[in-house]
Amino acid sequence: MKKILGYTVIFLLIGTGMQAQDFDLGDIMGEAQDFFGEAQDDAEKAAADTDATRKFKEAFQNSFTEYVNYINDLDDYLPETKCLYIMLKYKSEFDALTGEIQSTSDCRKKYDLYGMKLMMMMSSTTIMYCTEDLWNLISSFDWETQDKPSALVDLDTELFEIVKKYDDYLALLNREGGVEDDELFPAYADLTDSDLDITIIEEFYEETLKDNKEEYQNKDGKGSFALPIGIILNKYFEPGNLLKNTLEISKEMDALKPCTGY
Repeated sequence: MKKILGYTVIFLLIGTGMQAQDFDLGDIMGEAQDFFGEAQDDAEKAAADTDATRKFKEAFQNSFTEYVNYINDLDDYLPETKCLYIMLKYKSEFDALTGEIQSTSDCRKKYDLYGMKLMMMMSSTTIMYCTEDLWNLISSFDWETQDKPSALVDLDTELFEIVKKYDDYLALLNREGGVEDDELFPAYADLTDSDLDITIIEEFYEETLKDNKEEYQNKDGKGSFALPIGIILNKYFEPGNLLKNTLEISKEMDALKPCTGY
């Protein structure tokens, strides 16, 4: 496990320097798996070589290949919004995996799930090649004066327009006097047409728009998505937190290993 930890630290460090032009999901996942495999002794290789882990690696690679192909075909969104979409997809899968770990009492399954989580963390800084630029943009927000650089104004405006689709749809549903199907159905189709839009709405509507609409509805408003985006970046993609979580996972796997049979 110490070897795994050492390779993970190295991978996190080299991953943070990768730029967008270097991004190739197949190469990245191959490199992550090489590090993951080379760092294991024979017993640990057996744990990583279970059917469940192999299927997870394949599904993880395939799903993010689809996400990247999807955003590459989108011409009407800012690069920062596309980056945020990929981040949220990673967050969703990471949280689901964390939930599985917490819900199972099966020793071997929990051990395998921790290995999957470690693999996700190892790949996060390279799959999320765009997070550094997004970090820099969020960091440029003046929290004291609430002054926004133009690029953050553009991002806030685009995200507001996306999230507002849901608000407009709710207003239509609750309109006094009712609403006709020929008006409701197109509004619903527009709301659900884009997976990117749905993902952004699901993440941000409750926190940023539901009770604070006036702060986000124009470029002069003080509301910004900078804070919730910054929280996500810090929790899931900041190298220090990744290293801390890696240490915690390594301890958990060491404790579980005797009961796995590996």
